[in-house]
Amino acid sequence: MSARTPVPPVALALALASSLWACRPVAPEADGTPPQTHDGVTAAAAANEQPQTARARTLQTRVLGRTVGTMAVERTPLPDGGERWDTRTELLLALDDAGDDPKRIESRESVEYGPGFAFRRSEEISVEAGVEERSETTLAGEQLTVRVRGPAHDRTHHFTTPADFRSELSVFDELVREAEGGAKPPLTRSYSSFDDDNLRFERDTLTLLGATTIADGEQQIAGWRIEARDGDGDRVLAVLDRQGMPLSLEVGVFTASLPGNAKDEPQGRLSSYLTIDGNVPRRAESFAIELRVEGDDDTAPLVESGPYQDVTRIDGGWALTLHARNGAGLRARALPLRDVPADVRRFLEPTTTSQSDDPAIVEQARALVDGQTDARTAAVAIVQWVHETLGKRDGTRGAATAAEVLSAGYGDCTEHAALAVALLRAAGLPARNASGMVLIPGFFSADAGYHAWVEVWLGDWVVLDPALGVTDVAAHYVLLGYDEPGLDGGGGRLARMLGRTTVHVPPAR
Repeated sequence: MSARTPVPPVALALALASSLWACRPVAPEADGTPPQTHDGVTAAAAANEQPQTARARTLQTRVLGRTVGTMAVERTPLPDGGERWDTRTELLLALDDAGDDPKRIESRESVEYGPGFAFRRSEEISVEAGVEERSETTLAGEQLTVRVRGPAHDRTHHFTTPADFRSELSVFDELVREAEGGAKPPLTRSYSSFDDDNLRFERDTLTLLGATTIADGEQQIAGWRIEARDGDGDRVLAVLDRQGMPLSLEVGVFTASLPGNAKDEPQGRLSSYLTIDGNVPRRAESFAIELRVEGDDDTAPLVESGPYQDVTRIDGGWALTLHARNGAGLRARALPLRDVPADVRRFLEPTTTSQSDDPAIVEQARALVDGQTDARTAAVAIVQWVHETLGKRDGTRGAATAAEVLSAGYGDCTEHAALAVALLRAAGLPARNASGMVLIPGFFSADAGYHAWVEVWLGDWVVLDPALGVTDVAAHYVLLGYDEPGLDGGGGRLARMLGRTTVHVPPAR
């Protein structure tokens, strides 16, 4: 998030989200309190505190009451009045699910700003399971250039920035200056940022909630409480000092705080699975469930109405009517497709993660659909091949690319999805990744798991599940979000749900 955030507060949530989307692709055997602050401090009082000039700070990161790593931030002044911000995040993530090994993830980010926190350039390096991914972003005039490199890809992308493109630090500084000048919080500003995970501009919103103080040993540090929302509506709560250095961060159940300021809470279960109260039918075109999330205080919906589900807010959660997206009633379409709408064509393009132009993937797609003239038959053949060919075990890392997965020959649900999307696109079939939950019926009890699957366009978007091998799906899927295959669609929502969510199936009427 090089051009968006001075430090990666969402990175903690998304890193673990990668692990949770990495659910086992086979059916298993049959409080949202803001960071600790001291209330009642006025903006004027905070402005009159001795300015904090910290150049380095380290926060402890926690998930569900357990410490998982650290986030260290360092500021370096530049001769022209700008600054360089270096952030290093180290996480050791372990699920409570039997057979899951801990994952060590390291991220190093360096962002350079000009005067007024105008974004100039950044470099981010992430290392997981010994595999390095590197992203370099540079702004020259109105042109943003992003180069993404990994073990099986090296791509450069060019974008024209919108007029209101800004860094989060510049917006924060502007809002604080207004508060110091007498404006009364909350103060809100919307602006354009660049999400370099999804390679797109989006509208973000930053709200200055008010002044506070945070204890750092015997010292009280003046800070400002903020709420940041990205283009998907995912929320970060934070306390920053006057320079924008983090004092605390919260993304759902994920927190970061100064030593000695961690919220005292019992350890919760960290798992890819949820137990369902009630029976899930093996075949259903639609049926009702209830999702309840204990302690979630965010007013933004976790789930939204759409083709997958009709959603109604209820006390403590949401009532959903799920619908099967199996393409029933769609007319047959010939391959190659010739009537793809303009807004769907982009899902034929290769991406950093699903490299549909990789020679090995192109060759494999051609072998699977050679001579096939029916689009659905071709799509099913690809998804079935992925399911039958890939070994069913945790992948090498949470964001493995399609080329890596094809070479390795195994993976979890995210890696099944990444390879399936690449093969489908290489065969001329628009495809995209969906992330959320899958409900798994059982003889004596049912289970739900955080999951990733694919959609293919056959006149409408149709669900195919390469991890579970399902090509004629029932109403078993809850959508949280779309994203680049192999990454973390709905990761911010997952951060609110983890360890808090129960699924209830009301008795059939």
